[in-house]
Amino acid sequence: MPEPLIALPGVEQEGAAAFERGQAMCMHAMPKGFAFNPYPPGTVLHDNWLQGYAGAWRESGKRK
Repeated sequence: MPEPLIALPGVEQEGAAAFERGQAMCMHAMPKGFAFNPYPPGTVLHDNWLQGYAGAWRESGKRK
């Protein structure tokens, strides 16, 4: 049986940074809700950015 893949710390850090950038962009995009995702579609970084953006958007709605 093959060994499971080990995530590289640099990859995890880059993904976390993309998530944080998405959150920050959401705060700047308020109240219009539009921001440009700088990562290519279909990549993990694109998804991480989008998750950060969407999470911040949901949280902003809960505060109102």
